[in-house]
Amino acid sequence: RVPAGPVLDVGCGGEARLVLHLRAHGIDAVGIDRSLSAAHAADGVGARVDWLSYAPPPRQFRTVLSHHAFSLHALHALAGSDAEAARGFRRAYDRLLDGLRDGGVMAYAPGLPMWEAALPTELRVVRQPLPAALQPALAPLSRQAGQDVAYTAHVTRTGPAAATGE
Repeated sequence: RVPAGPVLDVGCGGEARLVLHLRAHGIDAVGIDRSLSAAHAADGVGARVDWLSYAPPPRQFRTVLSHHAFSLHALHALAGSDAEAARGFRRAYDRLLDGLRDGGVMAYAPGLPMWEAALPTELRVVRQPLPAALQPALAPLSRQAGQDVAYTAHVTRTGPAAATGE
């Protein structure tokens, strides 16, 4: 499935390859990563920013993506002894969700079941298991979290636009 733009790639990496690929196919996309190259930042491909300080404009994006970036770091913060870091990731997670338009989707892996369970009713979570080959690599994180995290989460903001397909 092709993501609908505008797209935000959280943890896009220094070269923002997914963002550039989406743009090459006519999809409005930007990325955030503190390691984003200066050239890409200057070209408007994205922003050199830390996830914990980034606040997207409210209801800006139809798709927010993070592939093994944001949620892995959040899980490590939750498993560690730094409660303030864990709270910072939770605030950042909420801000990213605030950046979704009605009908927009935030997709990430691994899952964050401890936060997904407490989402407001206008945010609906669908979980899709990761391939069996990836399950063993995430087993230690699932044990630390005390819950299964070996899935892709798709959090959709419901609303009028979601019903009409806008």
